[in-house]
Amino acid sequence: MVLRIKYFLFVFAALVCMTDIYSQDGTPFITHFKECKEIETQNWAISQDNQNVMLFANRRGILTFDGQNWGIIKLPYIPFALNKNPFDNKVYVGANNNYGYLERNSKGFIEYKSLSLDTADIGVISKIIFTDSTIFFYGDKTITRHYTNNFE
Repeated sequence: MVLRIKYFLFVFAALVCMTDIYSQDGTPFITHFKECKEIETQNWAISQDNQNVMLFANRRGILTFDGQNWGIIKLPYIPFALNKNPFDNKVYVGANNNYGYLERNSKGFIEYKSLSLDTADIGVISKIIFTDSTIFFYGDKTITRHYTNNFE
């Protein structure tokens, strides 16, 4: 029995020593990001636009990430839902008592365009559904329908 334990310890020690021999050289590929005080840590929705920019619905606005740089689109409302329409390729936003869509301006920056205008208390828009020509915004208190050809 003692011989088996010695044999096991020898094999174990040999395997541990061999793992150092076949390990990789160099430093691991790690990217460190600076913490930004402008954003919150909670995101409610994620989407991607036509230019492959990732969009995150955050308490402070809509965060953008293009693969290298982070940005923020400040909104007067708290966004809760993001959804890209497969028919017109626009990203629609559902917020607290407001809804609309994101569009690039002439300089290439993303802007928020409101569709709800000054409607009454509609609640938090938490879901956005598309058909060929219609968009439904589902809120706590209402369901709103928009035809896509009305605001283009």
